[in-house]
Amino acid sequence: MDEEADPGYQFGLTQEQREALVLALNRGYFSTPSEITLDELANQLGITSQAVSNRVRLGTEKVLRSVLVSSASDF
Repeated sequence: MDEEADPGYQFGLTQEQREALVLALNRGYFSTPSEITLDELANQLGITSQAVSNRVRLGTEKVLRSVLVSSASDF
């Protein structure tokens, strides 16, 4: 896949991080209250809950740094 065409590329996400974030978002992990647990996400991805936690946490950090830190000069 062309890196420029990958929607996660602009944030520096790995494919695994993007997959975990998209699944978490689509399944309601970020809703209040959460509609799915990390264990359930892990089962759907076929990985451990620790692995999905790391992917979601690190992926979220990359997106937030890209969006918030790069726009900090706007304030």
